[in-house]
Amino acid sequence: MQNSISNKYATYLFTALYSAGAIFCIFLTSVYIMDIYQYMDTQRIILKILYAVGIAFNIFVFKTYNLKKYIIHFLITVLILIAATQSNSFYKISYLWFFLLAIPPISLKQISKTVLTITTVSIISVILITAFGGGENISFIRPGTNFIRYSYGFLNPNLFAAYLFQICITFAYIRWKDWNSKDNILMFSILCLAFFFTNSRTTSTLILLLFLSVNIRNPINIEHIIKISQSLLLLCPTFTLITSKLYCMSSPFAYILDEIFSYRFRNACYSMASYPITLLGNNIKITHDMLLIDNIYANLPIHYGICISLLFFTAYWIMLKKAFKNNNMPLLVILTLTILQGITESIPLIYYLNFSILTFSALLNNTKIFNET
Repeated sequence: MQNSISNKYATYLFTALYSAGAIFCIFLTSVYIMDIYQYMDTQRIILKILYAVGIAFNIFVFKTYNLKKYIIHFLITVLILIAATQSNSFYKISYLWFFLLAIPPISLKQISKTVLTITTVSIISVILITAFGGGENISFIRPGTNFIRYSYGFLNPNLFAAYLFQICITFAYIRWKDWNSKDNILMFSILCLAFFFTNSRTTSTLILLLFLSVNIRNPINIEHIIKISQSLLLLCPTFTLITSKLYCMSSPFAYILDEIFSYRFRNACYSMASYPITLLGNNIKITHDMLLIDNIYANLPIHYGICISLLFFTAYWIMLKKAFKNNNMPLLVILTLTILQGITESIPLIYYLNFSILTFSALLNNTKIFNET
């Protein structure tokens, strides 16, 4: 009985924590209501209160803390606040940290259900409002082609596609063991939407890989997946930084790769030349497009420094091992896909666009993340 009440409190608390940030930000990234910016300060006050409540619940109600954890969390908090102050994205990384600290003991399946519901309802709301004239379906033409890409009320097609990927991975996590033909039809429909309408190559590829993984899940050897995942986590940052350096050295091979990856390495090269990688990051002034780094493996060290980058990638490494240890194939697949996503996106830092980062709560106060219910 006591455990049931505790689970109910945890679910309510997580729903409040996630909703307060995600719903506001999903609408903030749409084009129909730019006036929402005037409420940002109010939203930040609400988030601070909820984070404080969440951390207090973890200390006094769920009793997840001991002296060692207090000290470790305090030291990491100081490091993150210093790095956040150094950067021009204080709220992004500091609010992410306090959000993760505030997550109560709750299963990943329940987290998935909450994220899936909130994301789906919010996206459908934006699309409907846009369809009835409340917003604008901005279209883009892919350079070098006549292919038209649609944003469906969001600021750009890639952003809308990223939300579609969130829907797919949370849905796949919930349905993994009971996957059927109806689920295939739904995910294939989302894949077609991502490819033919938003034409996001990264998201389409990731959804296709997820679609294949869930359909051939039984023959897959989890030991092979963990080796691939860990290799990718080491290779992706190495590949990014070496290719960016080669681009700076006018390597023809790097130029070819840069074309394939839509100028990610050019931007990383230019950014590193303007703001060298340091221990605690840089206060980058975005004065033109070449300082926009859509690659998490370049974005993290340039913006937040080596220390935060090591924390971030170490957390992914530990979660890969935990997923393997708990024989959690769907989580292992999702973590792997997110690692791949980082090559062409910086959104893995944004929790309402990166379901996998919520699993970091298992390293903090969420002791029930691998529970089935």
